[in-house]
Amino acid sequence: MPNYSNSFPPFAIYPGDSVSVFNNENPTPPQASQQVAIGNVYGEDDVGISVLLSYPGGNPTSVTVNVQMADTDVDSAYVTVASSSLNTGDSLNLNVQRHKFVRVQKAAQTGGGAMTAVISR
Repeated sequence: MPNYSNSFPPFAIYPGDSVSVFNNENPTPPQASQQVAIGNVYGEDDVGISVLLSYPGGNPTSVTVNVQMADTDVDSAYVTVASSSLNTGDSLNLNVQRHKFVRVQKAAQTGGGAMTAVISR
């Protein structure tokens, strides 16, 4: 069951902000994190986002983590735009043009323990 919630408004991040969507947690695949709104600063160029993945609970044998984005804040609207299978952690840099919301989904994991996922702008 995803952590997705249609709380209004969802937490928003702007350039220079970071938020932990998984904080030393061990979600059961295919669990998704809470959604985060991508704040728009009028007149500014988009700076994109980065997602930092780490495994403080011990490196998994295998793992798949998806970064999902949507234009509309509806669970079924989220699509995978990037994926990581590095079991030692990863840093994904993404362009957010045309997307308004982002979340992280743990798609699969074998072995290891808790994970941390931080979304930054």
